[in-house]
Amino acid sequence: MNPNEVLAWREALVRLTDQYFFDLIRMYLGAVKTPFNKQRIVEDLSAFLRKRDNRAAILHSLDQFDRMILSAVAELPSPTQQKIVSLFSGTKSFPEIYDRILNLEERLVVFRKNDTESREYALNPLLKDELLPLLGFSVLAAPDSRGEPVSGAVPIDDLALASLYSFFLHAGESVKNDGSLKKKTREALEAAFPHLAELPSCSQFLLSAFQNLGLLVVFEGNLMPEPARWQAFARIAPFERTAWLVAAAAGRLPRDALQGRAQVFLDFFAALEPGARYRRETVSRLAFLLAERAGRSSGLRQYGRFASILRERASEARLGAEVSRDADDSSGSASGSSESRAQGTAVAASGIADVAIAFGLLVETDGLWAKNSLAARAGVTGSTPSIVVSPSFGVTLMPGYTLAELLPLATCMEARDVQIVARFEITRRSCASAFEQGQSADAIVALLKSRSAQALPQHVLVSSDDWYRSYS
Repeated sequence: MNPNEVLAWREALVRLTDQYFFDLIRMYLGAVKTPFNKQRIVEDLSAFLRKRDNRAAILHSLDQFDRMILSAVAELPSPTQQKIVSLFSGTKSFPEIYDRILNLEERLVVFRKNDTESREYALNPLLKDELLPLLGFSVLAAPDSRGEPVSGAVPIDDLALASLYSFFLHAGESVKNDGSLKKKTREALEAAFPHLAELPSCSQFLLSAFQNLGLLVVFEGNLMPEPARWQAFARIAPFERTAWLVAAAAGRLPRDALQGRAQVFLDFFAALEPGARYRRETVSRLAFLLAERAGRSSGLRQYGRFASILRERASEARLGAEVSRDADDSSGSASGSSESRAQGTAVAASGIADVAIAFGLLVETDGLWAKNSLAARAGVTGSTPSIVVSPSFGVTLMPGYTLAELLPLATCMEARDVQIVARFEITRRSCASAFEQGQSADAIVALLKSRSAQALPQHVLVSSDDWYRSYS
């Protein structure tokens, strides 16, 4: 028992209005005799709570929702009334939560640490040692059932990412003045990526993440990939790339806040038990709780090369006005990095769960949601990757290559049909894009030969050489 916490509890009782204070005291000690002294009455109430039978009766009266509210008070940093209501949004209404908190106050289980509108709560220190074993993280995010691990298709593996890089590199004019995709671009995207067409929320989140990370930038009506950032993105671990995409999908944030949200996703995914089935509101609650806790952390993990590239390149004018404004926002908050982390990780925290579901990282089974056991190893096939180039310039690309290995290939060919196996086409336009990035016909041929399991068709060799001479 912490003496300072006991003192804070006593002072909080004394600060109560006389009406509420004496109503509370009469419930436990009976009629108050005059003359009275509030401090002495609070000491008598403390003595009441020190009796084992009285504490046992209070603890025995707690139901499951009581334990969830109390777990929120124990686990949330600065557990205000607003945070507790937000944590249980979607499962309980505001009146239900408000009434239950008041009821727990009357039962002396929690108390208000301050008299401000925020109403920050704390556990009664005289009951805390016996309460804590009944509470905790597992109470707030308990699975509905458990079973065998669940697996499902992951639509954003390395092959899909590289194919999207290729699509927008060669798409030409693709966006309207308001930044939305043109109809012809949207139709071409749906035709080339049928699995994304079936998951509209996935493609929307993914394109938003690309733009918020500066992987795609708008330039003269074109939504263009920024090669240097893609190369940096390809150098980090695959599942950390997924974390960056989840973090950036919900909106544009300063760098520190973005890193904080990426860490929240990694913590969120690690906290889900393999094979456990959760209700939708439970995974949202888990994400919210982790985001609140991370917002108060001063030592969020850094993310190596890509984070460094973000710092080094964010001020470069050629990335466009959108990226430059992002850099200005983040550099201006350098002195308050911990504050930006707290704000960024807490904003739309439950959205992390929504994006994870859209990206196929959680799989629905019998109305519940489970961790996708294949998510952390997306793209790992165990087979030897290769490409097959046909005389008609078609290229079939088998899964297994890393994103870093795929980007050079994606530069010189256009995505046509991307599913488990991807079909591309080498065109004059795609080769021109490769030439603009410094590749030569010999370099393209050498790359295709190194990846192909068989000899390249002579027609492809001759055409690529002709196209390069015309470009030169």
